[in-house]
Amino acid sequence: MTQNFEIRRVKSDEWRELRVLRLRALKTDPLPFGSTYEETSQRPDSFWQSLAESGAAGSEHAVFAACFPLMLGMVRADRMSAETFGIYSMWVSPEIRKRGVAEKLLTEIEKWIAESGGKFCELFVADQAVAAQSLYLHCGYAYNGKTDDSPHKGITELGMTKAIRH
Repeated sequence: MTQNFEIRRVKSDEWRELRVLRLRALKTDPLPFGSTYEETSQRPDSFWQSLAESGAAGSEHAVFAACFPLMLGMVRADRMSAETFGIYSMWVSPEIRKRGVAEKLLTEIEKWIAESGGKFCELFVADQAVAAQSLYLHCGYAYNGKTDDSPHKGITELGMTKAIRH
């Protein structure tokens, strides 16, 4: 299955697919995310249309998807400052995990960040998401000492940063 996939930026008209994928991520793996399925499922179509439009073009926001051809993984980045981008919504469907898809998603979004003038990536990962922490460490991220609250009781979000090479 992983031989025939591509990592690409979403298209502006793929908002329905993006909605389905994000809601599946939140339902399948609720604890690692800073939003909940209940909250996110209530967002109007206009939210998803805007997310796809802004994620498809420009240098402020991007959404990349792993397509098989259905979307089975995603990652999002938003400019936080002139040189720093936040990484969000990283998720790969359970049936394709442990096959390098997550690493390829990060590689592609980091290339886009560099092309958009970014020098640093920041993200938060749930303290109980050991596999995700291992992935980020393997990909060059390091803990930065920042923490954030999670909407999930008993979960702390740990900050990580990576310098992007141009």
